[in-house]
Amino acid sequence: MLVADENDDVVLVDGSQKTVVRTIVLTAGSRPIAVAVNSSGSLAAVAERDSGKVAILDLAAFRVTAEVAAGSGPCSVAISGTQAVVVNEDSDSVTVVDLTSNTVLKTIPVGRGPRGVAASANLAFVTNEDDGTVSQLSLASLNVTKTFNLGANVRPRSIQFIPSLSVAVITEPSAGPNGRVYLLNIVTSNRCKSISARGRWPWTLATISW
Repeated sequence: MLVADENDDVVLVDGSQKTVVRTIVLTAGSRPIAVAVNSSGSLAAVAERDSGKVAILDLAAFRVTAEVAAGSGPCSVAISGTQAVVVNEDSDSVTVVDLTSNTVLKTIPVGRGPRGVAASANLAFVTNEDDGTVSQLSLASLNVTKTFNLGANVRPRSIQFIPSLSVAVITEPSAGPNGRVYLLNIVTSNRCKSISARGRWPWTLATISW
């Protein structure tokens, strides 16, 4: 597994042995805050919050191959195919990076206070914490194709997408003492379920298949 370390490096951990096996050093002062790995496990993208860049890592050679300028305050990142989707929290935008050429394809405005991102095939979904919405992006046409309104008082944070169900799973850490998890049907645009997280401040999540 890869861990973004705010000491300006990324740590590769052997989960079975519970040991650090590699440390990939990033640019000083970059403050890496999120990491995503492609489906083959050969490449990773790291959101560097304080430098306004995304670092591209070669996981075979364990080195940085490029740093690509994103927007202001990149805070999360996802990979779909040969594209990285970087959320720029401080500039209310998303930067899409071509991982074959390490160049910016487009920076796309989204809602206010974007925080989390999930990507699958030609779609990406971005939570906008400050206006209670989720932006759906087409990674083919590189624009926002739909905006889901979760409610003016909802503050969505992390997001995962389950393609087989056409459902996005969204956390809201600030929803009372336990936080909440929302299920959003992206076909019908219905917020189909709201569940108490039964634990304080559910910041991040992962989905599994049975």
